[in-house]
Amino acid sequence: MSVNLIRNHSFENGLVDWNTSGLAFGATFTFAFEQTSVASLGGIIQLDDAVISQLVEIPEGATHFHVVYAVRPSLVNLGDLQVQVEFRGSANLDPPLPLRRRDIIDVIQEDALDLNWQTRYAVTGEIPPDTEWARLRFVRPGTIVEGGSIYIDAVYMTTD
Repeated sequence: MSVNLIRNHSFENGLVDWNTSGLAFGATFTFAFEQTSVASLGGIIQLDDAVISQLVEIPEGATHFHVVYAVRPSLVNLGDLQVQVEFRGSANLDPPLPLRRRDIIDVIQEDALDLNWQTRYAVTGEIPPDTEWARLRFVRPGTIVEGGSIYIDAVYMTTD
C-alpha cells in the first residue's frame, strides 16, 4: 500500500479539506479514536442525508483503493452508514463530470455498533480505465428521528 491520500484524516482541523452536506460537522471528542477530534454525521432529528466526502487524484498505476477508518455511535444501536467511492473522469463537480462508477464498499446497519470504536477495512473494485479522480464518501441516510451521531475518525485511503 502507498501513502494516505486523505488530507486532514483525523479531523484535527475540523472538516477542512472535506466537503459536507446535511447534518455533518467536526467535533472535539474526549474519547476520539486518534487525537482529540472526529467527524460527526447525523443528529437528534435528521431529515436529509449527512455526508462528508473528499476528492483525491488517482495515482498512476493504481488498480484499487483500500479504505480504513474508525467508527462509533453516540448512542447504542445506531448504524445506517454507507461508505462509497465514486470514480470520476474529471475533478469538476459543478457540473459533475462524468461519474464512471460508484462502489459501495462498506455498509453498517442499525444495531451493528456498540459504544466502542470499531476499525473497518474495505477495498474497491478495479479502478475504471480513463479515471483520474475518486471521491470517498461517508453517507448517513436522512429521515432519522430521535437518532444520534455516528463518529468517524482516522480515515486512510491508499492504493495497491
